[in-house]
Amino acid sequence: MSALIALLVAVAWFKVPFRGSLPFLYGSAGLFLIPTLGMGLIVSTASKTQQQAMLASVFLLMLPQIYLSGLIFPIENMPTMA
Repeated sequence: MSALIALLVAVAWFKVPFRGSLPFLYGSAGLFLIPTLGMGLIVSTASKTQQQAMLASVFLLMLPQIYLSGLIFPIENMPTMA
């Protein structure tokens, strides 16, 4: 449902043209949700409190994604694997 709302806002409000297949968009969004929900379940199972779960998800999941996405450090400046 949120993918549909994001698509409608992008097309209607920001005038972003949608080119592609709507079933492929929903299929790929579904494939994205499976490992994402799995990682959330693992963190929530291993944590005893909500605060511990939030901190674990930030440090174990979000921080590496932010660092490796190129948001903070450009990918071109990262050293190559030896």
